[in-house]
Amino acid sequence: MTKPYKIMYGVLSIWSFVWTIVYYAIFFSKILGSVSSGGAINPEALAMPEWINWMITLTFWIGLGLLITFVMNASQNNRLSQVKKTTWVTLLIIFSTVVMPFYWYKYIWKE
Repeated sequence: MTKPYKIMYGVLSIWSFVWTIVYYAIFFSKILGSVSSGGAINPEALAMPEWINWMITLTFWIGLGLLITFVMNASQNNRLSQVKKTTWVTLLIIFSTVVMPFYWYKYIWKE
């Protein structure tokens, strides 16, 4: 794999992780800000701006593409034993957003 592709995969995997944290911070701040003094939640206050919806969609498709790419890379990586392949594929599928930057650094960037 060429260096520009390695950099692209790294930036996208870190982006997916960072955007997930930013999104949940925005989401929970909206929930906390929408609770009235009586404890009821105002549904109109929960509406997300359109740009956030577009970013969620974009990040979803980027994450799905990275997940497919990283699972294929992990399953075909000759430097990994069968147990490590299974472990990485399982971790990538279950905890994809969190695990992808680590897999990228350890097995794609350092390749």
